[in-house]
Amino acid sequence: LIGVVVILAVAEQVRWFVPLNRAAEQIVVPSKQLGTHIVFALSWPFRALFSEFDQASRLQEIEQAHSRALARIGELERVEKENADLRRLLDSTSSFQERAYALASVTSYASPAIGIGSSSGIQAGSLVFFSDTLLGVVSTVSDRQAKVVLLKQAQSSGIVAKTASGVQGILRSDGKVLRLEEIPRTAVVSRGERVITAGQEGIPEGMFIGITGGTIGSQAAPVQAVVVDQLHSFYDATVVEVLR
Repeated sequence: LIGVVVILAVAEQVRWFVPLNRAAEQIVVPSKQLGTHIVFALSWPFRALFSEFDQASRLQEIEQAHSRALARIGELERVEKENADLRRLLDSTSSFQERAYALASVTSYASPAIGIGSSSGIQAGSLVFFSDTLLGVVSTVSDRQAKVVLLKQAQSSGIVAKTASGVQGILRSDGKVLRLEEIPRTAVVSRGERVITAGQEGIPEGMFIGITGGTIGSQAAPVQAVVVDQLHSFYDATVVEVLR
């Protein structure tokens, strides 16, 4: 055994193993590189699959974040509009302090309704306003909600109104166009005149409704009608005021 160790030590000193090491490297290194290429080639489909899965997951996360951002923006816009409506009502030049007005949020547009009811003193016949414009009349009332019949709805009952020049008529609608009807043919109504309530039971005089538009009806008829354009719409409001 000692002799073998001595021989190996001598061989190492005279570098007999260098050619053997080089020959071994020429065999082992290419084999190692070949093995690496084989492993890379075999693993590529899996790596591509995992990469696509990772991209799909990130895309889903981005879409979810975008959806949440849009929802947040919509909520902020709704709150901003509601605040603007409140400021407009509070800054109104009408007799807000002189009359018993109550603020109410709009709870339904499809079937006009507001979030206030008999518990707040609202009753059938209460008038509904937005930005000093009479938009409708409360029809039915529950404890905390009230339904509203808009002036532009076909089922609204006739309200006596007049122009700024004193021409009087009755407000009616076909569900699309609000008109001041039953105006004598001889009466002259100019375009752009203010239209206000003439005063009747439950409806004070002087409530602003809109402005006059074009005249409609047959020239041969004894009466005429005038289109009334309202400057504000119930469907644009988030908060209205109700005259109790």
